[in-house]
Amino acid sequence: SYGSLVGASRERIQRSLGTPDRHAEDGGWSYFFASKYAEVPEGAPVLVIHFGSEDLVESIACQRSGA
Repeated sequence: SYGSLVGASRERIQRSLGTPDRHAEDGGWSYFFASKYAEVPEGAPVLVIHFGSEDLVESIACQRSGA
């Protein structure tokens, strides 16, 4: 469950997971579960983290790339 990360600071997420693979326009971060040296394949798992107004995790989703 990702619920334990809701409310975590942006700094805590970066310390735990490292630099995000992608930054969204809304300030969210994405982490891909694929090689960093190749194109992300269609359907690869992606962890998407959205932050609220105080830079705390507001929601987390695991989805597939290209979805």
